Amino acid sequence: KAIEIVRTACQIPVDGIEGLEPNEVKDIEAGCIYARASTLCLYSSAIGISLDDFLEKIAVNLNLLKTFEAT
Repeated sequence: KAIEIVRTACQIPVDGIEGLEPNEVKDIEAGCIYARASTLCLYSSAIGISLDDFLEKIAVNLNLLKTFEAT
């Protein structure tokens, strides 16, 4: 879910990740399949940021999601 939040916040459509099919993007974001490091690189490239920055954005959103679920 955190990956989806980052992708949509950056206004990247589900078919906007070069190298991934839209169904793969949906499965990754739904937690049905794990994203490899190479897959996360595709996301960060599509967004136009470094992998480190992308992972940081995911971590921030994971923390927000955990906080929200705890309430």
